[in-house]
Amino acid sequence: MLQYVAEGKTLNITAGILFFLLSNKDDAQHILHGADRFELLRLQKYEGQKQTEAGVLYLYPEKMGALLFVCSKRCAVSEESLKMLSLPGTKEAGWMNTVSAAWIPKQKDISVLTERIFLAWNQFLQTQNEILEKAQGEDAKGVLDLAARLLKRQFALVDRDMFVMFETEGIARELRAKLGEGFSDEIVDELIMSKDFHDVATSEAPFYYYMESADQNCYCVNISPDGIYNARLVVHVNADESTLPSGAEQIANLLAGVLTQMVRNQTLKTYSNENELLHQLCGLIAEGEAVDPEEIRKAAAAFFRSASQTYQVFCLEPYKTSGWETQMETTLPVTVRKLEQEWPGSCAVAVGQQILWLATRPASVTADERYAFYQQLLLFLRETVFRAGASSAFAEIAQLSDAFDQAKAALRTGYKKNPSYWFYRFDDYRLDYMIDLIRETSAGGELLLHPAIKMLTDYDKTHDSQLTETLRVFSEKGQNVTQAADALFVHRTTLFRRLQQIREMTGIHLEDQKEMLALQLSFYLLQEH
Repeated sequence: MLQYVAEGKTLNITAGILFFLLSNKDDAQHILHGADRFELLRLQKYEGQKQTEAGVLYLYPEKMGALLFVCSKRCAVSEESLKMLSLPGTKEAGWMNTVSAAWIPKQKDISVLTERIFLAWNQFLQTQNEILEKAQGEDAKGVLDLAARLLKRQFALVDRDMFVMFETEGIARELRAKLGEGFSDEIVDELIMSKDFHDVATSEAPFYYYMESADQNCYCVNISPDGIYNARLVVHVNADESTLPSGAEQIANLLAGVLTQMVRNQTLKTYSNENELLHQLCGLIAEGEAVDPEEIRKAAAAFFRSASQTYQVFCLEPYKTSGWETQMETTLPVTVRKLEQEWPGSCAVAVGQQILWLATRPASVTADERYAFYQQLLLFLRETVFRAGASSAFAEIAQLSDAFDQAKAALRTGYKKNPSYWFYRFDDYRLDYMIDLIRETSAGGELLLHPAIKMLTDYDKTHDSQLTETLRVFSEKGQNVTQAADALFVHRTTLFRRLQQIREMTGIHLEDQKEMLALQLSFYLLQEH
């Protein structure tokens, strides 16, 4: 009697896995639901036993080939059932209740077939042990390379920020043939906008997901140690398949289990848990925490290669349209990843519904280079549907926290004044921000106004004059008589006469710079009010 048992131990291999590793396209298979995952104990010839044992893979020679079958429970198998089973594609119910799984290979030489089975069985067990050894040795790429031998399908491991941590050699070639060179951006953009894609991030069970842009069906298993979504194993289904073979699904599940344990043990680091110190400090600053300036200096020194550079902080926020909140959990991390890919060497973190992005540029940057940077950023914002506020450029990294406050203020103040814009620089809204601070800390807005303004306003109403507007334009034009007269469309003599009248009425000194600054601020407050 032919019998095979590996060291008397129960083997971690199922009918589904073994049939998948052995089968060719021309072979006929049938596996009842559940039996595909039933663990095999051994292989032996079927010699007319009245009772079969559960978990035993029986080899039944036939004139036209051979038959392998396994039962998921102890049961009787009749010769009639076996004869019906040996007919490829049969649907008779007479054998379906007794034989749970069957494979009908075209191989006629039983000794060759048996050798193939032993070889596949041993190779699976050996590869599985090697995978576990690689996992213990913290060799994530080694684990995935070995799994590629078993899966026989294109697959990738993608972290929660949609960064491709691993992909088989043919996957990029396959997608490039379908979508062109920009296939990764096209896929990411589709998934960002897909509510279904975000919903399955919470799935504990494996699932199939169809990507329209790539016309690709995929078998997916989330890597979620302790219920926290970190990454996703994505296995491509062949064009001639509707789903993966059962054995391929099981191998993918085994691999996902190993990867989950590696993430839990921190021997496999996804992008979301490998951020170095600077990312962590930026996250604390974005959350409003106080950070020691010396810690920021040390973190920046370890992160940035050059010390001769200037910094600029940006606060990004999604363009708020109907239903925008539903996809932020995935969209924000993806945008963080895109920023760092588009501008290598920068540092971005997502906190709440905003992104803090720290960018650098050489200290000797030209005006043209600065303009090109802003143009590239503006295009990025429009493509990702984000708005951004920008701080002033600064050379001392310890000012990071203040710069983020500037960027947030630029976004808030700029959006209030120009809601149709995509980008706001603090340098363009500095005075508006100062006015906002004055207004927020003031108990009564009118009490802040220079008294001369109310005096002139009341006079203009009574005498139908333009003294208030004359003083406003004169202060706005930096006390330049020629520019003020042109803006008011009056002769210089007329302007001088009006200014003299203002002096006599209010007693203000138009040459006093502090008084003129107070007037300018008053006019800004009045205009905003």
